[in-house]
Amino acid sequence: MRRLGHPNFELVHHDVVEPYMIEVDEIFHLASPASPPHYMFNPIKTIKTNTIGTINLLGLAKRVGARLLLASTSEVYGNPEVHPQVETYFGNVNPIGPRACYDEGKRIAETMCYAYQKQEGVDVRVIRIFNTFGPRMHIGDGRVVSNFIIQALQGQDLTVYGDGQQTRSFQYVSDLVAGMIALMNGNYSQVRTQYLLRSHAVCLSEMRRLALLASSMVPESKARISRAALVVFGFLSLSSLGAVPAPASQCRQSRRVHNVGVRKVYSAGSRCVPPCNH
Repeated sequence: MRRLGHPNFELVHHDVVEPYMIEVDEIFHLASPASPPHYMFNPIKTIKTNTIGTINLLGLAKRVGARLLLASTSEVYGNPEVHPQVETYFGNVNPIGPRACYDEGKRIAETMCYAYQKQEGVDVRVIRIFNTFGPRMHIGDGRVVSNFIIQALQGQDLTVYGDGQQTRSFQYVSDLVAGMIALMNGNYSQVRTQYLLRSHAVCLSEMRRLALLASSMVPESKARISRAALVVFGFLSLSSLGAVPAPASQCRQSRRVHNVGVRKVYSAGSRCVPPCNH
C-alpha cells in the first residue's frame, strides 16, 4: 500500500462489532463481505457486522460530530420486480432466504442511519452499490465478471446461470470511489443509488458472447486468448500480460465504453489493452 509509512496515514486492524474510539471528521463504513459465497459462509457474523458494527460507527459519528457514509447495496431490493430499481422502490426481499443475512443486514443498517439522523442529528450518507469490477478482484469472488475472467484464463466454458437473459449493471472501481467521495462531500443526504453505468445494463448471455467472440480472434495462443477475452471486461493487470501501459498522450484510443466501464484503451506494442488502474 502506497500510504503505509505516511505521517498522516494509520492502518488499524479492528472488528467493527467491537467499539472503537478515535477522533475523525468522516467515516466511510464499508465493513461487510459483499460476495454471496463470502457473506453466506458466516451469516451470523455478516448480520453482526451490518447491525452492531453500524451502531458502533453511528455512535462514534455522534460522539465526535463526524459525517458517516454507509456502503449499502443493490441487494436491499432483494429479487426486484421493478427494473431498473430507483430509490423510491422498496424491494422484494425474503427475510429468511439464503441471502437474507446480507439483504436484511444492509436494510437495517440504512434504517439505523436515518434513525440516528432524525433522533440524534448525525450527518449520514447512504449509497446503494451495484456490481463493481476492477483490479485485484478476489479469485473466489463468485460473481459474473470474476467468474468469466477465471474461466477464460483456465480455458473453460464461460458459465451463465439460468437462461442468460438476466441483466447486470457494472461500474469500474475508480468510478465508484469517485462517486463515494462526491457523495460524502456533497449536500445530498438521502439514499443514493450508485450504478454509474446503470442505464447501460448488460445481458449476461450477450456478455458471454462477447467474451467468446474475443477469444476466437486469437486462437493460436491460450495467453492471447485470455488477453482477448479479458479486453471485453477491461481490467486484467497489464503486468500479467507482459505489457506496460503507454502514457495517456501516446494512447491510440481514449474513449468510454459505457456497458463495461472501460475508461481508456492503452497501446501496448501492436495491440491495445486496457489499464489495470486509472
